[in-house]
Amino acid sequence: MTILFALGMLVFQIILAAILPQFQQELPKILEQLKFVQYILAALLGTDPEVPITTVAFSAMPWAHPFVLALAWAHAILYCSRVPAGEIDRGTIDVVLAFPVSRWAVYLSETTVWLASGAIIVATGVIGHFLGGIWLENDHPMAFDELLAVNVNLLGVYFAVGGVARLFSSISNRRGRAAGAAFAVVLASFIVNTLATFNETIGHFSFLGILTYYRPLSIIGRGAWPMGDLAVLIGVGATLWLAGGIIFAHRDLRTV
Repeated sequence: MTILFALGMLVFQIILAAILPQFQQELPKILEQLKFVQYILAALLGTDPEVPITTVAFSAMPWAHPFVLALAWAHAILYCSRVPAGEIDRGTIDVVLAFPVSRWAVYLSETTVWLASGAIIVATGVIGHFLGGIWLENDHPMAFDELLAVNVNLLGVYFAVGGVARLFSSISNRRGRAAGAAFAVVLASFIVNTLATFNETIGHFSFLGILTYYRPLSIIGRGAWPMGDLAVLIGVGATLWLAGGIIFAHRDLRTV
């Protein structure tokens, strides 16, 4: 699963490197005619929808594209719903817990592999970005420190989404139910961020949206690490992850 997601991220970043420069002159004209798309793009980039698309914004698009976000979120949800919900659902939880290790050891090992897998997927996207830039001789490549900051921020989003899935997995007996609940929470968060660009009242609740803490355009424009956003994402992810671990360690588990 990780290899497939990594290949998807690699290929898509290379494709974006090939396509985006061709749209750099035409996209602003298209967005003038499609205001709805312009507002959605502003929500993804974390910018004012009335601000014209600039070269800096084009640099941020490969990391704010819905497909890139969907890959990261889907992998986090699918992997983090494996234990215990997936094992209970398959009827193999008794085998897993029969090993001479504690439940916390199982939980920590699953977490280690999950985070390593996420890092591989994000790193593969970075490689694809560089490969696309080299092959196409991009005249405006993103600086490495900016690219690193954006992708560490993306990892923070990945961790927070995984924390949500971990919690639902720990309280559920069905993997589909756990993954569906996590997906619903992430989707609702995404909708809040999108609608906040249309409605000022909803904008007051934008702090509940995950994209509030992931703004590639702001990182590239300021050239500074998003320490505040990272603190929120890691704090939320760690809290939910810990809650999931406590429930998993003390819950009565049996094959259903």
